Amino acid sequence: MNKHLPNSLRALFLSLAVLLSLPVLAVEVEIDGINYELVAKAKQATVIVKSSGAYFGVVVIPESVEHEGAAYSVTSIGDFAFSDCYGLTSVTIPNSVTSIGENAFYYCSGLTSVTVPNSVTSIGDNAFQRCSGLTSVTIGNSVTSIGRMVFSGCSGLTSVTIPNSVTSIGKYAFDGCSGLTSVTIPNSVTSIGDYAFDGCSALTSVSIGNSVKTIGEAAFKECSGLTSVTIPNSVTSIGSSAFSGCSGLTSVSIGNSVTSIGYFAFSDCYGLTSVTIPNSVTSIGENAFYYCSGLTSVTIGNSVKTIGEDAFKKCSGLTSVTIPNSVTSIGSSAFSGCSGLTSVTIGNSVKSIRTEAFANCPELLDVYCYAEKVPSTGSDAFNGSYPEYATLHVSDASIDSYKATVPWSSFGKIVGLSGEETQMEKCATPVVTYAEGKLSFSCETEGAEFVTNVVAEDAKKYYDAEIEFSATYNIEIFATKANCENSDTVNVALVWVENGDVNEDTGVISVPAAPVLVQGNGGVLSVSGVAKGTDVVVYTISGTEVARSTATNGTATISTGLQSGTIVVVKFGNKSVKVRI
Repeated sequence: MNKHLPNSLRALFLSLAVLLSLPVLAVEVEIDGINYELVAKAKQATVIVKSSGAYFGVVVIPESVEHEGAAYSVTSIGDFAFSDCYGLTSVTIPNSVTSIGENAFYYCSGLTSVTVPNSVTSIGDNAFQRCSGLTSVTIGNSVTSIGRMVFSGCSGLTSVTIPNSVTSIGKYAFDGCSGLTSVTIPNSVTSIGDYAFDGCSALTSVSIGNSVKTIGEAAFKECSGLTSVTIPNSVTSIGSSAFSGCSGLTSVSIGNSVTSIGYFAFSDCYGLTSVTIPNSVTSIGENAFYYCSGLTSVTIGNSVKTIGEDAFKKCSGLTSVTIPNSVTSIGSSAFSGCSGLTSVTIGNSVKSIRTEAFANCPELLDVYCYAEKVPSTGSDAFNGSYPEYATLHVSDASIDSYKATVPWSSFGKIVGLSGEETQMEKCATPVVTYAEGKLSFSCETEGAEFVTNVVAEDAKKYYDAEIEFSATYNIEIFATKANCENSDTVNVALVWVENGDVNEDTGVISVPAAPVLVQGNGGVLSVSGVAKGTDVVVYTISGTEVARSTATNGTATISTGLQSGTIVVVKFGNKSVKVRI
C-alpha cells in the first residue's frame, strides 16, 4: 500500500521513524533539591538553574547522582546555575566538576567563602561577580585562566590565592574588590587583563610574577593603598592608566624589557617620589606621570624617542630634568606646571618642542639645549615661565640662531655652552606715562617691544562686611628686542585719589578721581599726578622713614638710597601705596 502514498507523506513518515529511533540527548531532572541536565550517552550531569524558586542556605553538590537506575557524574556547573540566589550561604563543589559556567554564582551576595577544587580547569566569565559577601576564595591548581569579571564587585573579598596553573587573568577579573589587601600573581601568568584589579583600594602589596609580559589598561587603577610595585623584566608594555590614581604609591621599579609606558600609566600618583625609566623604553605616553606632585627625581632612559603630551605635567616637586640625546620630540605641555623646576637639559637630537611644553615653570633659571639646529618650537613653549629672567645655554656656534628665533629670543641671557657669555646690547629702561585712561610706554631702544604684567589689588575675593576699594594697579614693565638683552624692569603703581575741589558757583564739593603714577627703578622713585606742594614720604615696610620730597609741577623725584628691588611704602596726602623700587 505504501507504493500508493504521495512522495511528501512517504518522506514525512521516514523522518519520524528516524527521530523516534534516536536516543534522547539530555533530560532535566531535580534530585535532592538540585536541578540537573543529564546526558545519557556520556553519563554526565550539569547543575542548572532551579526550575522553581531559588537555591538558598547550604548546598552540597554530590560527585554523582542516580536517575532511573543509571549513575551520572556531576562534571559541570552550568551558566547562571545559581545566579541571583541571594539566600545561598555556602556551596560545596565536588572534585568531579571540571568547569564552572558563565554567571554561575552571579550576585550570590550571601555567599561568604568558596573553594574551587583541583579538578576545575575553567571558570566562566562573571562566575562570582557581585558576590559582595564573599571574603575568601581558594582556586584549585588546574584552573588555567581566570575569565572576564569572574570576581568583579566582590567588595568583601580580602584574600585570594591564584594557583601556578593560571596563565592569564582576564579583563575586570577582580575589579571593585575594595577589601582585597594583597595578591600574588604567580610565575605562570603571562598577561594581566584590562581593569583586572581596578578599584582595589585596600590593596597594599602586589607581587607580579616574572613571566608576565603585558599589564593591561587600568589593570591596577585607583589602587590607592598600594605603596610600592616592582614590574619584572619580563614585562614589555605597561597599559594606559595601568597604575593611575595609585595615590599611595611611593616607589616603582620598571623592568628593563618595557618598551612603552602607556597614556596616564602613573597619572595622579601623588606619593611617587622618584622613577627611573629604563633604556628599553622608546616612548612615554601622554599624561604618563601627570600630576605626580611628589616626584622629585626622574631619570629618562637613553632610548626614549618621544615624550608625550602632558607626560610630566604638574609634577611640581621636580627641580631638574635631563632629556637624553635619543629624544626627538617633546609633546605639548609635557612639563607644564612643574612649578619647582629650576633647570632643564635638552639633548642634541630634539627636533620638535610642542606648544607650552615648559609653560608655567616660574622658577626656571637655566635651560641647556644641545641641539645645534634650533628645534621647531611652539611660540608659547615657555609661557608663564619668565624666560626673560632665565639663561639659555646653547652651542656657541648657534647663539645667533637662537637669538633670532621665538620663543628662544625671549630669554634674558643667551650664552654658549663653553661658558663664555656673548656681549649683547641691553634695551633702554622704559618710561611710563598716563593720560586719558591709557598707560603709554616709550624706550630709547628703537624697535623695542614691551612686556607688561598688571595686577589689580582689588581683583580678589572679600569676606568682610565692608569693602574699601583702593583702585590700585601694580604694573611691571620691561623692554625686549631680538638679539638684545632685556631692559631693567620698571615697577609702577597706578592709583586714583580723591581731589575734593569746591565748585565756586554751587558750593558743592566734588570728588573726582585723579590718577597718580608711582614709578620705581634702581632705587629712585618718581611720583607724578600729585598736587603742587604735596609732601611725598617714603617708608620701609617696617615703617621707618627713609626719604621725603615736596612735589613741584605735579611731580616729585626721590632718591631713596635703598637697594634696587626693595619694596617700600609711598605716602602722599592721605594715600599710601606699596611699590618695588
